[in-house]
Amino acid sequence: NKGQIQTPMIVKACLDVNKKVIVSYVPKLFSKPISPKTATKIGGMLKRVTKTGTAKGVFDGLGQEVSGKTGTAQTDSGDKQPHSWFMGYAPSDNPKFAFSCVLENGGYGKTGAARAMNDMLQTLFSR
Repeated sequence: NKGQIQTPMIVKACLDVNKKVIVSYVPKLFSKPISPKTATKIGGMLKRVTKTGTAKGVFDGLGQEVSGKTGTAQTDSGDKQPHSWFMGYAPSDNPKFAFSCVLENGGYGKTGAARAMNDMLQTLFSR
């Protein structure tokens, strides 16, 4: 969003029984915490994570470009496998979905949460 945060919305529109829009809601700007230039730089970094970085290869067969960040957190609980996470958005250049996938004791970011997120995105983009 070019460094802008939108006010969260749950409802985009209200429809009548004939699926005619009765009321629609327009996203509203909440704040601008970073400049558009900084947002573009960060977006490029997140795109590189899936092209040449820690999630390289995970989303290759998806047919949509994904941008995101892998993560691994050590733990002393459970079977002591690290927690795995992947957060991002897709498609990279015109996002339709933002997501966060956290797997407790799921291993490393690429092998756990990123692969699980790929499976979920396969389903979303096939609809």
